[in-house]
Amino acid sequence: MPRRVSLRGTGSFAIAQDDGSKQPGAVAFLVDFTVILRTEATKDPELDARRIPRLVSLPGTGSFAIAQDDGAKGTKDPSLSLRMTAKDESRSGTIPAPPHIMRVFVAGGTGALGKRLVPLLVSRGHAVTAMTRSAGKADAVRAAGAEPVVADGLDAAAVMEAVARARPEVVIHQMTGLAGVTSYKDFDAGFALTNRLRTEGSDILIAAARAAGARRLVAQSYGNWNYARSGSGPKTEDEPFDPSPPAHQRKSLDAIRHLERAVVGAAGIEGIALRIGNLYGPGTGIGRGGDIVDLVIRRRLPVVGGGTGIWSFLHVDDAASATVAAMDRGRPGPFNVCDDDPAPVSVWLPELARALDAPPPRRVPAWLARFAIGEVGVSLMTRIRGASNAKAKSELAWAPRWTSWRQGFGEGLG
Repeated sequence: MPRRVSLRGTGSFAIAQDDGSKQPGAVAFLVDFTVILRTEATKDPELDARRIPRLVSLPGTGSFAIAQDDGAKGTKDPSLSLRMTAKDESRSGTIPAPPHIMRVFVAGGTGALGKRLVPLLVSRGHAVTAMTRSAGKADAVRAAGAEPVVADGLDAAAVMEAVARARPEVVIHQMTGLAGVTSYKDFDAGFALTNRLRTEGSDILIAAARAAGARRLVAQSYGNWNYARSGSGPKTEDEPFDPSPPAHQRKSLDAIRHLERAVVGAAGIEGIALRIGNLYGPGTGIGRGGDIVDLVIRRRLPVVGGGTGIWSFLHVDDAASATVAAMDRGRPGPFNVCDDDPAPVSVWLPELARALDAPPPRRVPAWLARFAIGEVGVSLMTRIRGASNAKAKSELAWAPRWTSWRQGFGEGLG
C-alpha cells in the first residue's frame, strides 16, 4: 500500500512519476511544500551513485501518496510513483515524466553545442562520457559532472576503445571543426576538417557504437543552405538537397549526405540526423565575442544584393534540448531543428546589428560582392531557402525556447 504523507512549506522538487499505464505519464500538481525524491532507481550501481535530482518548482498546497513501483508495468527500471490530491484545482498543472537514466557518450563534448549539451544531460541524471580532442579541456568536462575522455575523432582505435569503455545506450555525434571559419569564398577549404569528421569520423563512431551495443545514435547534421535553392516556403525533410550547389560548396554538401546516409542507414542501431539551423548564442560565431558578431560590429558583413537569402536560426541551448529529446523519441531519419521564424538576410542582419548596438550593415550589389565572398557567399546572401521544424515538434515533442531569432538576438547572445 502507498504511504500517504502530507507536507507543507515552500521549495522545489526532484520527482519521477508513472501514471499506472505502460507509458510514462504526467501528474497533476498543486503543492506548497519542500521535498526531494530521487529520480529513478536502477540495477546499475555506477548509475545509482551518479543520480542527480531533477528540480521543478511547484506552487500550491496538497498531499502526495508515495509508492515504490516494482517495475512490472513495462518500465525499464523501477521508479517512484507519485499520486497527489489537489486542494484547489484552479491552480493545477502537469509535469511530464522524466526519461529513464541512460549511459550517454558525447563525441565532441567541448564544442559550442557540446558545452551546453553535457551539463543538460548531467542535470537530467544521465551518466555522461564526453570525448574531446584537447587534454586541456578535460577539467571542464569533469566540472560539468561528466567523465572526460581524450581522443581524436579520426583515430579509429582510440574512439573504439573510448566508446567500448563507456558502454553507452546512446551515442551523440557533435564533432565539427568550425572554429575560426569566417570566409565564404573557399567554403570547402574552411570546412575541410568538419567534412572529414562528417565522413571518416561518422564511420568510425558508428562502428564503435554498434560494437558497444548502443541502441541509438543522434548526429548533428545541418539544414538550411543544403536544400534546393528554389520555391518560396520553408523546406521539409522530404524535399531534396541542392542538386547543383556552388562549386566550392560541393564537398561540404557531399559530407552532409554521407553523414546522413551512414547514420540513418546504419544496421542494428537507431539513427537520428538533426539538421541544425544556423546556431547563435554563447560560444558560437553569432554570440558575444564570436567571429560573425565581430564582422557585424566592424561593418564587414554587408547585405548583398536584395538580401533575399532566407536563413533558419537556432539558439545553441535549443539545439541541446532537441538533442536530448531525440535520445528516446522520433523514428530513425532526419529532423529539421530550427526556430519558427525563417527570415531573409535583409531583415535579420540589420536586426542583429541593432541588437549589438552596431552601425547598420552596408549594402553591396551582388556582382561586386562576388569578388570578396565568392559564389558561395552570394548564394548564402541571396538564394538559400529556410527550413520547417514541424516534424521535430511533432515527433520529438520538442519546441524551441527561443521561438524567433528576433527575441534571441536581443536576449540570448550571451
